[in-house]
Amino acid sequence: MRYSVSDTAEHGDYVAGPRIVTEETIGAMSQILNDIQSGPTQNNGLKKMKMGGLGSIRKGAKNKAT
Repeated sequence: MRYSVSDTAEHGDYVAGPRIVTEETIGAMSQILNDIQSGPTQNNGLKKMKMGGLGSIRKGAKNKAT
């Protein structure tokens, strides 16, 4: 994936990446991948898409960020 980012971003990955992507982060990403592969996340996403498309998902994400 590094081939698709700028040289500056790639350098940041090498220098700062190990400080940002901790064992806790890796564990959280593994759990998310497991959720995606096992179905609950996919099913919830499909239900939300049917109820209002990406607009409702974006609105929910925006509300969580503020």
